[in-house]
Amino acid sequence: MIHPVVNSRNYALTYFALWIIPAILHMAALRFVLSFSWQLSALDTFISMSIFSLIGLSLWYVTFGIQFKAGKLIDFLLKHLTGLTVFLLIWLFVSELILYLIIGKPVLEMGYALRVFKVLEGILLYVTIITVFYLMNYYREAQRARLNQAILQKNLRESELRVLKSQINPHFLFNSLNSISALSITNAETARSTIIKLSDYLRYSLKMNPDDLVPLSVEIENCKRYLDIETVRFGDKMQSKFDVETECLQCFIPVLILQPLFENAVKHAVYESTEPIHILTTIRCDQSFLSIYIVNDFDPEVISRKGEGIGLNSIQSRLKLIYNNQAMLKTEVNENQFVVNLKIPVNYEN
Repeated sequence: MIHPVVNSRNYALTYFALWIIPAILHMAALRFVLSFSWQLSALDTFISMSIFSLIGLSLWYVTFGIQFKAGKLIDFLLKHLTGLTVFLLIWLFVSELILYLIIGKPVLEMGYALRVFKVLEGILLYVTIITVFYLMNYYREAQRARLNQAILQKNLRESELRVLKSQINPHFLFNSLNSISALSITNAETARSTIIKLSDYLRYSLKMNPDDLVPLSVEIENCKRYLDIETVRFGDKMQSKFDVETECLQCFIPVLILQPLFENAVKHAVYESTEPIHILTTIRCDQSFLSIYIVNDFDPEVISRKGEGIGLNSIQSRLKLIYNNQAMLKTEVNENQFVVNLKIPVNYEN
């Protein structure tokens, strides 16, 4: 329950500066309505408004102690009526005592109208301050709730991204190890090179946080490792080519966002085909978007094995979590070609 006025210099200056308005109105009422002298009007104004502004700060804590609950409006009003009564008694007693000590004359001798005026004025000021403090409290709670929600969403986002990252097909690792095992007998040098590439690929995949952004050049390098490893398995049956504009290489993209696309091409085109499959990756960028096109041909007469859709679905989910936009990934079939179009907002800073 940190007091916003007491603990903030700007709030404190604003709070006490605003008391100039009721002070002017108070003095004007005493002078022109109740016909008091300028000196007495100014003195009573200074004493009454100073005391009210100071003890009015305590009303911040009253707003915590008296909370409105559905179906308990009467209880809410009765509590504030009690608080108002106590508050007015304290304010009137202290202010009138100080005034009496200065001028040596009780307030009641100055006229009954002054007491009535100050009671009505006190009620209005009490309601105003309480309302403002309730609104401030509501605003602070709303801010705190938004902050907590943002933290929860961030944690949820990180958890979902880690889950998506862990959904990489384990068959890739098994098949790679089998290929390396076979190569170790027939071609030890290639087997050794493939082990290094597999090690680098796995190290890259495991060390990166799922919501990291990396330069496109780094992501492409890792994708090439993946394709090189799969080439060991499929040989000339799989051929890949990259056509990337130089200025695009420093754009930052989500880590491991491209690998599922190449895995999808290998699984549904290279694996099923008896003819060589070409995978062409074209990357262009403008002021707004980085456009990535991955095109692979396939044999339309071969019935592709039905997968679980993890690859493309994981990308859709990550794009939604990171960019709030699922429409950035589009796929289409053009005769015997499968085309993937991925658009990512241009970002040259991590």
